[in-house]
Amino acid sequence: MRFSDAATRPQQFPGVSMLDERVPATIADRAPSVRARRTPTIYPLGAVVIVLTAIALIVAGQLIRTPWGLPGHRTLFWLAPMITARLAIDRANVGTGVAAASSAIILTANPMWGLQILPYLIAGVVLDRLVPSTAVRRAPWLLVLAAPLIASVNLIAPLARNLQTAPLETVVSSMWFYVQGHLLWGLAAGVLGTALGLAGQRGLARLSDRRGRRAAA
Repeated sequence: MRFSDAATRPQQFPGVSMLDERVPATIADRAPSVRARRTPTIYPLGAVVIVLTAIALIVAGQLIRTPWGLPGHRTLFWLAPMITARLAIDRANVGTGVAAASSAIILTANPMWGLQILPYLIAGVVLDRLVPSTAVRRAPWLLVLAAPLIASVNLIAPLARNLQTAPLETVVSSMWFYVQGHLLWGLAAGVLGTALGLAGQRGLARLSDRRGRRAAA
């Protein structure tokens, strides 16, 4: 007894072909939203304002002498703006660019401050590596914990000066008070910079959305 071709042929389920055709489309539809979360569209003018403000604060913090008398308090003037700009704009090399521009202006004002700008450049490079990391993407407030360690690079200049007149053991023991000050001010800069950076990120996204709606209208 011969079976017909229809009987021997596998049964076709119409839903399977429809599902197979929908899966690639679903993935393609989701791809732009995932990419948008990673590199959100920003409002160009707002980003420029944030960068220029950060550069101005860093330069002013170096050129203007503040009579606070607290070791490490200048960290608040250069690290917080740098974190704010890098986190709010969320583009590659923003931290390094802000640090380089600030350093160029400071060196123009006083070429003898070459060692003073080294912490800015190091911090800018470190932030450009930290902010795009998966951990910071998921929990941006991890920058608050990293900020005191970043601020400790500001001890390079006083450490180098003191090592010219005293041995390492004496310098380390005498600078412990300054180390504590830099760590505490670094923590404060991390809190302030991260808070302002997240607020700026949301603000730039809203401005970009409004601009897109106006263009579509």
